[in-house]
Amino acid sequence: MSNAISLTLEGLPNERGNVRLEEFIRQLEALKDALDCVDKEVTGASTVYYRVTGLSHNSPATVQIEPILKDRFSRGANRARYLNTPRQIRDRFFNTLSAIRFRSATIPDVRIETLDSFRALVDGLQTDFAAATVSNSKAKVPLDEGMREALDELEKPSSQSYGSVLGDLLTISFARHRRFYLYPPLGPSSVACFFSSGLEKRALQNIKKRVRCYGTKYFRPADGLPFRMDVERIEPIVLPKRFSALPKKRPYKGEPADVLIARDRDEEWD
Repeated sequence: MSNAISLTLEGLPNERGNVRLEEFIRQLEALKDALDCVDKEVTGASTVYYRVTGLSHNSPATVQIEPILKDRFSRGANRARYLNTPRQIRDRFFNTLSAIRFRSATIPDVRIETLDSFRALVDGLQTDFAAATVSNSKAKVPLDEGMREALDELEKPSSQSYGSVLGDLLTISFARHRRFYLYPPLGPSSVACFFSSGLEKRALQNIKKRVRCYGTKYFRPADGLPFRMDVERIEPIVLPKRFSALPKKRPYKGEPADVLIARDRDEEWD
């Protein structure tokens, strides 16, 4: 049980401290999304699933999960390579969250997708739940207003300008805001691109294609690279037939990332 990860949730006062089912499920999904992002940072692939190893409804409610290697990574030649991956995912998750929440002088390099997934862990604070923490046998990190403020500070741009970014459009999300992630062949590892409803069809038409996006770019203070963009226009890039639509470089080392379209459960297609 050394790799166990616990999520504790306290409901709102008007629910007498109990957590609504839909909020509990949403928070579990946010936790899994965050852990999946860390998995891809560590391994370049999706190597684990999560087994529920403990449940308690006593207010506050607590669920305990444990990362388990998927069969293909736990057998044959892969076994030795990925044997310690569950521990590495757990440690990277807690080390990064702790560094952000407690304003460490040295915060690990974190992709924008991972930061967005961490923000989802505190999105419902004081509206969907009263308090939350993630913990293991060695660490405990509050998902509180301090975490929200730390993320705001970390994602505060140093400057902005109008321009364009060239890259591969692989992931679109409609669950929280309209956004997709663009993976440039040079420069930043990825850019989070926010777009209006008028660009939804255009974005969907260009999944798994190279595009050039135009709009306002926001730059990180640490490296001067763009990390977010308010997109006004999406233009597909037509490559000669002898070239692949996707470069050899992937957003993560190792296996290609799967194309993902995420929608809120209650949202319907137009």
